[in-house]
Amino acid sequence: MMDTAVDTFVKPLRQSTEIYRTKVVEGLHVRPAHISEDQKLVKLIAESMPSNGVLLSFERYPSYFKATQTQYEQPWVMVMAADDQPEKILAMFNLGSRNCFINGMVKPLRYVGDLRIGKTTRGKGLMSLFMLYVKHTFPDQEIYQTVILNDNIVARKVLHANRPGVPAHYIADQVETHTLTGFKAQKPLNPNLSVTHMTRADINPINRFIQHMADYYNFLPAYNFKELLAQRPYWNGLSINDFYIVRRGGQIVGLFGLWNQKSFKQTRIADYSKLIAFVRPAYNYWAKLTHQLRLPQKGNTLNYMMLHSALCNPYDTELFENILRIAYQKANERKCYAICFTLAENDPRRDCRKVIISQKVQAIHAFHCFNDNPLKQFDAKRISYLECGRI
Repeated sequence: MMDTAVDTFVKPLRQSTEIYRTKVVEGLHVRPAHISEDQKLVKLIAESMPSNGVLLSFERYPSYFKATQTQYEQPWVMVMAADDQPEKILAMFNLGSRNCFINGMVKPLRYVGDLRIGKTTRGKGLMSLFMLYVKHTFPDQEIYQTVILNDNIVARKVLHANRPGVPAHYIADQVETHTLTGFKAQKPLNPNLSVTHMTRADINPINRFIQHMADYYNFLPAYNFKELLAQRPYWNGLSINDFYIVRRGGQIVGLFGLWNQKSFKQTRIADYSKLIAFVRPAYNYWAKLTHQLRLPQKGNTLNYMMLHSALCNPYDTELFENILRIAYQKANERKCYAICFTLAENDPRRDCRKVIISQKVQAIHAFHCFNDNPLKQFDAKRISYLECGRI
């Protein structure tokens, strides 16, 4: 039942092909990005963002177009340029969509991502043009999902400002992304649990398990693991051997994957605050002794793996703790000593904070709409699910 629903529920959304201009913002236009501009987008997307005294650069090297296909099933990559210099990209954004479970039903959800404006072009009407384009292109009832770092003041001023011409924003959750580097105490795994690599024979049972998880979670991507076998772009960097199934009494009770994204997506340390730069050597010595995340030199990348579809009954917190311990052990076997995952504030699995050692990055999960409050449409009993590797 799951497979048929996911395969046929909606016609593919298509990338815009039109050029948008408006008299309100003269001399500028919005147009689709071209594949020949890939390296320009790679450069623009790498603009740094602050978080906890560290300036992070979220890169998409060597190809933005390749990387964005893991974020969206239907990318919608647009750029803004001046009429007299159409080849010079002043700003970019992505309004793509992916199929998610919403109130137990599979629906396309549009996600606002990769909004970047060149530092030398800010304050020149680009954000007004962006909002006018959104208003012009999509129906007023369209819902837009965003996840913005708490420390990203610029993006929050743009997207969280309730002013004319801007879709109203409604905060769904505070979310935390954990970079787990160890546990506060050693603890044996539950002997009643068994862990195996996913096999082809597991695909249909796992698809049914994903559908069952939609009883608990909203915004869970409607994964069809047949597409993993087909190596669709949405699954770039993943193979069936990267996924593990957790069983209890022969029944599937948990799932997770280990996703190495370094071949297309990197987090680079662009800079440190003066304080962190000063204490970094001493901090790294302490971090080595206490299993904390070590900070690389300025200009280097962080080494971690993403947890993909780390799923179980969210109210079985002991099971989730076991999944984290197993996942960390499997990552260690691959010479990786940090794993990342994201949890919303209403997720009972956040109890894991009591036992894990991690660095946290906080963000605001919100929805935007020109029409009405979209939060009214969502079952409040369901938990917001955010896939760390796709935000």
